[in-house]
Amino acid sequence: MATGIISIAAWNFQLSSLPLGLFIFNIAAFGVLVALTALRVFRFRDLFAADMTDHRIGPGFFTAIAASCVLGTEFLLFAHNIMAPAVLLALASIMWVGIT
Repeated sequence: MATGIISIAAWNFQLSSLPLGLFIFNIAAFGVLVALTALRVFRFRDLFAADMTDHRIGPGFFTAIAASCVLGTEFLLFAHNIMAPAVLLALASIMWVGIT
């Protein structure tokens, strides 16, 4: 999430290669995060559900929502792609309702 924010800020400062490099890194990092989360859900479903409903640990899952929105913003700025941000926004909205 923070890497995406730095990437967007670098884009606003019209730096040339830094924003695009961070964007590519963020795509890979997001993919790894999604894969690891899916693996966690598949292998440790009960513990995952317990973490999501815990009032101390559960709010940490909101970072996935913010990360989805930041990555969507990067897709819009750097790739001029409207479909990826729309999908990420829908995913973030579903996660927000589910976690709330």
